[in-house]
Amino acid sequence: MLSGSGSPLDDLPDTVLGILQHHPLPAVIVEVLSERIVAASPAAQNLFVPQGIELVGLNLKSIQADDTASAERPGSAHHRSTERL
Repeated sequence: MLSGSGSPLDDLPDTVLGILQHHPLPAVIVEVLSERIVAASPAAQNLFVPQGIELVGLNLKSIQADDTASAERPGSAHHRSTERL
C-alpha cells in the first residue's frame, strides 16, 4: 500500500509508514496540493476500494462516498437506521 521512491513518502519517517501499514483502522496519507493518496493502511484499502484497485495514487475526489450507494449497502450505518422505520 506504499508507493515507491521519488514520492512524498521519501520525506516521511519509516516509523510513520510502519504504523500506517499496521494500523487496524482506515488511515491515509494525502499529498495536500495534489490531493493524491500517497500511502494507505490495509483497512483503508479494503474500505474504499475493495475491488482490488490500488488506493495509493488515486485522487481523494475519486473515492468520495456516494450516499445513495452506501445507503443501499446492507450493514451500512444509514441502512441500519432506515431498517427501523
